[in-house]
Formats: sequence, C-alpha cells, structure tokens
Amino acid sequence: MKLILIFSIGSFDHLNKNRPKSSPSDFMTFKQRLDHFSFGQNMLKTFDQRYCINENFINDQKPVDTAIIEIGGEGPLRKAPGGDKDNYDVLGEIAIKYNAVIFQLEHRFYGESQPFYNDSKTDFLKSENLQYLSSRHAIADLVNFVSTIDKEYCVKNGQKWIPGKPCLRWMIVGGSYAGAVSAWITQQHQSLFAASISSSGVVDAHFELPEFDTHTLEAAGTPCAQVYLEAMHHIEQVTESGDDQYLKLFKAEGAVHADFYYFLADTSLMVFQYGDHKAMCQEKLIPAWRNNDDYITIFADYLNTKYVYGKYDRKDLSRVNNKELSFRQWWYQTCTEVAYFQPAPKMNSIRSQQVTTDWHLEICKVAFGLELGDPTERTNNYYGNYDVYGHDTFFANFWQDVWQIVGITSAQKNVPAENIGYIADRDCGHCVDLHAYKETDPKGLQEVRQKEVAFVSKRFDEWALRK
Repeated sequence: MKLILIFSIGSFDHLNKNRPKSSPSDFMTFKQRLDHFSFGQNMLKTFDQRYCINENFINDQKPVDTAIIEIGGEGPLRKAPGGDKDNYDVLGEIAIKYNAVIFQLEHRFYGESQPFYNDSKTDFLKSENLQYLSSRHAIADLVNFVSTIDKEYCVKNGQKWIPGKPCLRWMIVGGSYAGAVSAWITQQHQSLFAASISSSGVVDAHFELPEFDTHTLEAAGTPCAQVYLEAMHHIEQVTESGDDQYLKLFKAEGAVHADFYYFLADTSLMVFQYGDHKAMCQEKLIPAWRNNDDYITIFADYLNTKYVYGKYDRKDLSRVNNKELSFRQWWYQTCTEVAYFQPAPKMNSIRSQQVTTDWHLEICKVAFGLELGDPTERTNNYYGNYDVYGHDTFFANFWQDVWQIVGITSAQKNVPAENIGYIADRDCGHCVDLHAYKETDPKGLQEVRQKEVAFVSKRFDEWALRK
C-alpha cells in the first residue's frame, strides 16, 4: 500500500473575516503538492490548484459545521455548484438544510491547475509530466485540500483540531469519472467523509465497450436509430470513395479517416448520453425522414454546429502545450488507468469498423509513446470495481446514459439497494441529478433526488454518533 504524504502550505483567502462573500464563479488557489507518493526530486514541488466556493446558503449568525465538496472532473473549473436560494440543485438543497459551504476543486492537469505550466509553457503537457496525472493523485489532492480546510474552520470556530478527526461534517460528490473518484475516496477515507454521491460514476474500468453503439441505437428508438445509422454509414461510404465533402464540412481535411469516424461517433453518441436526443431525433432527423428531405445533410449540419473536429485529430492530441483543451489529458488517463475503449461492434455498429481496439492503442502510442495494453485490471484490483465499499455512497444512474453500463445500478456485495437510485426511463441523461431543479423534471428524477437528500441526512446523523 502506498504512503500518501500530506502537508499544507499557507491559508485560504476565503476565511478572511473582513472580506465579502465569494461568488461561486470566483477562483482561488491552493498550494498543492505535485508528488504525494515518493521522496524523489519533486518531493517539495507544488503548484497552484484552483478552487471555488459557494457561500450562498450560509447563515452568518451560525458557525459553519458542514461542508460539501464537488470533485472537478476532466475539464476546466467553471463555478461552484449549488446555485442560490432561488434556483438550486440537490447540493444546494442539502446546503440549505445544514448551513453548509460548498467547494469545488479543479482536477490537476485540467483547466488552469497545471503543475508544469510555469516551468515551460511550450511542453508542460509532455508525457513525462503526465505521470503525475492519475486518480490516485487526484484523491490525495482532495484529502490534502479537505484536511487543510477542515483545520482552518476548526480554528475559526474555536475548536481543537485533532489530525485524522475532522471538525466539519464533510460530504463529497462527483459525476462521471469524478463520480467514480467520489466512491473510491470515500472507500479509502471513511473517517474523513460522512457521505458521498456518485452520479453516473464509472466505477468499473473496462478495456472494451462495444456496447456504446448497441445501447445508443436502443436508446434512439425507431425510426431515429435507422436514420442515424444510415447517415453515419453514408458519410463513411462517401468519404471512402474519395469524396472529401464531409471532411471539408467538419474542417477535417487530411485527417486519418479512422480519427474522423471516431469523432462522428463520439459526438453523436453524446446527444443521447446527455439526454438531448429529442433535439436531434424528434426535431431534426425524423421529420426530415418522413418528408423525404435530405436527412443526411441535416444530420451532418446538426453535428457541425455543436462540435469541432480539431481536438479529435491525433496531431492535436499530440500537442503538449494546449491547456485550453482537456482531450489530451483524458486520453492519457484512458490509456493508463480506465480505458473505456469503444471499438465498433460486429453488428449494429454506429461507428466505422476502422475504429478498433488496436486503433485506440495506436492513439496511445502516437500521442504519448505508450504501449501498455489493457490497464484496467490494475485499476479494478486497486479500487474494487463493482465491489467498491459503498456503505457511505449513494449511486445514481440513468438508463438513457450509456455510461450506466459501467456504473452501479443494482445492489452489490458492498452496496445495499437503499444506496442506489436508478431511472430506467428515457429522457434522463448523464449526471442529470446534479443539474438545477426544473418544474418539468420527470417524476423519477425528483424521487432520486429525494432519496439522495434522505441518504445524506441519515449518514450525517450516523457521523454525529461516530464523532
């Protein structure tokens, strides 16, 4: 078992008594350790890790004794979650109930939290540096951040801080990859967190997921699935004939064809993943198909207005100095930890048969010089995949979202049924339970959120007894 070396540097500006409350979109920085696991040359190296804070639900007349932290995922930090008292999400509802402060910590190597940017602005994302990008380092970052904040609030509240015994009631939450991290960190640091929510948490690292295509066609339903399939295959057929009209449309001239086909599949799948399929199917493709319009052009134009090919190109993935995009970093994590490779299935394939497992491994080699093969056994052995200890974690998943395939949707060895919220209907996409409340939210989604609030309340009560 690896040793996590934790230390804190400095203090937090947001605890200054004389300052006004922060806006959820105000960014602050925390001095974070680069290498948590060794005494090597980077033992004392630190970097500025961004975070933001939502204090909209705090009653200034009461001491803060509850904190919520949302884990930043594979993208830049935008603002702290929760909303405000007039327009809130499930974290905001919990914050109102418990007078809680809400944090969000940006994941290392994403957004502005770049450990090597000040060393060299030309190659700060080179493969040698990315060895410090992993879920294990992310967990250690969170432990360091939470422990340091907890100590500061302890002192502010006039309490005695005891290492390993938090003063605040902590809840941690994440969605997608960060949802898996939320479950993993709670499993490893049960004394630090009273409760966690894993929204669409991808806890089972999977080497190959051809089910991405087959499930998406099922989610699309008839006739959209057929129209969608025909459009994808037509674009490939035209492109393979030497006609570059679609390559020009997406500004992908000169692209390796398999890279382009992966782009088409990945972006169109996201329409269903995030529950936006009505905009593409009901409003675009199906009416065009019924009216004998050019639905293939309509499909291509729809994708072209929403997504850009550039970041999918292997040349762009190999760039070592672009912090504006996060694709290189996430590809590195897939190559080294979780894979989730999406080869074309032999039947009912949305994507080209050129998109194989070997194609994914080729990208790992071209972009990073890696030839690791399947990294998932190591990851699953470390975290437990479906055997993750989930007593203090609530798992929310949604049938519409293809990622539920690698999430926890039913009772498991270490996860009781009461810790699970699963919506088997359409129209609820990836991590939708963390979105702001709407009057039009489906009944099933409202019920899952109610279960989340009740679950957290129960775990908070248990934590008070443990303390």
